[in-house]
Amino acid sequence: MEKMIQFTGTKTVKACPMTLGEAEKVLKRHIDTSAVEGREQTPGYLVEYGEDGDNYRSWSPKEVFERAYRVSETHIDRMYIEKDHLKERYMKRREFTFTQQFHKLTENERRLLMKQLETMEAYLYILSKRIELAEKEAAEKQRTQAPLGGYLIGGSVVKVGMDSCENCQHEPENCVKLYLLGGGYICIKEPDGSK
Repeated sequence: MEKMIQFTGTKTVKACPMTLGEAEKVLKRHIDTSAVEGREQTPGYLVEYGEDGDNYRSWSPKEVFERAYRVSETHIDRMYIEKDHLKERYMKRREFTFTQQFHKLTENERRLLMKQLETMEAYLYILSKRIELAEKEAAEKQRTQAPLGGYLIGGSVVKVGMDSCENCQHEPENCVKLYLLGGGYICIKEPDGSK
């Protein structure tokens, strides 16, 4: 037999939370997995691998899946993944500089590795600032956009309540509650008297 050598790869998958029992119904097949009790309640993910037209679906236990994959739906998610991977590599290289192996390197190799660490530090800083900016912009966008069926009034997002404003002192049958997202409500008078 040939000597086994190490390979490293990355792949992107689509997945949704689903118990083993539900996945077996969706996939229409028995999933052979070791020592699982309570198949119907065993948490995990239905996973779809492959490109368009070449998809393969399977099920993965929750712990196994979450060790291997992270949500990458938005550009902010992807920047966090990039930052965490970079930080992990940076820390390993930084720790290496305190070992005897580092001191056995040639002066040129040590100098280049230290320059690499400086560059990684700058990259980490830039990624952190980009994430910070993107999160602020996303929060501002969410704050200024009213939800479906709601209004933006003086910077406060509100939604319309379906119940009458029973505490209103003037014509409560013609008023509806407008709930503030931060809590509380204001009442508004319906122009035609209907709700």
